[in-house]
Amino acid sequence: MPMPKEREKEAVEERNRYGLFIPDTSIIGSVTVKRRIPATIATADGKEVSIRKERLFHMPGALRNLLIESISRVRIGDRYWVLEEIEYPTTIGCSNLVQTTEADSALICYARRSGRKCFSRCVREKSLTPTCKFSVELKERDEAHGRYFLRNAYAGEMVFPESDDLTMLSKSRRGRRMMHGLLPKAKAFWTQHAFVLRYTDVLIDTVVDHLPRDYNDGILSWQEPII
Repeated sequence: MPMPKEREKEAVEERNRYGLFIPDTSIIGSVTVKRRIPATIATADGKEVSIRKERLFHMPGALRNLLIESISRVRIGDRYWVLEEIEYPTTIGCSNLVQTTEADSALICYARRSGRKCFSRCVREKSLTPTCKFSVELKERDEAHGRYFLRNAYAGEMVFPESDDLTMLSKSRRGRRMMHGLLPKAKAFWTQHAFVLRYTDVLIDTVVDHLPRDYNDGILSWQEPII
């Protein structure tokens, strides 16, 4: 049965209080020493990636230790926006992104995540998933000099864009070209994946069982297909 609304609200408040939602991970293991992160990190093909301090504030020590190594493995080439996952030989943490099936249809809900305008597909009564993958999201900031900045980093498989990300891409010509290739993949991805509600930074007052009938953000809509 779905989690009662009272328990659901308590779970979200507990998650927010302990900061479990940034960066959408729960670390397994005893590594707690936070490695000093430089202001910039070079990729495997020599591109410069700037690291904003606010992106690291809530990042667990174990993930900080992987951030430098992960970015240094990435080859950006001529990409404007980079989504890359790096696989490690052992479990590095847990992901709050899970695959869903038709059997989960009664557990699916939608909510707005903190800092986002669109609804995200979520699922109740699921657990975090152990993962050996670390994903980074990089965006170009200075085409002339090949400079990028870290937009996100998290334990788990690469998460395809939501509509807020596509809105950001649509602001540039290169971004619009990339958006056309990503859109069908993103639609397919979000019919088979969801964030675990209990461990995701959502605005609790926005949690709904069904999207509004007039809602359509280009990826999710009220008539979302059940797989």
